[in-house]
Amino acid sequence: MLTIDGIYLREINMPLAFPFETSFGLTTVRRVLLVEIESEGMTAWGECVAGEHPYYSDESIDTAWLITEKELAPRLVGQEVLGGGSIPAL
Repeated sequence: MLTIDGIYLREINMPLAFPFETSFGLTTVRRVLLVEIESEGMTAWGECVAGEHPYYSDESIDTAWLITEKELAPRLVGQEVLGGGSIPAL
């Protein structure tokens, strides 16, 4: 079992090597939400796959940040977990 000691959110703006075009427009820079989790001296990283705008799905980087900061992180920090499968029960 591991105890989650801290959860940190970071946003980076990554220029794309090649523009990406969809029916929503041309994208030249990708906003990326990174999540860092510290546990017992170890660090794990994850990336939110939501887009900048809620065009493809209802979620966006901004809503993911808000939900993680206000709802998920406060419920997880200090908790002992066996793995990702034990998170929904918390």
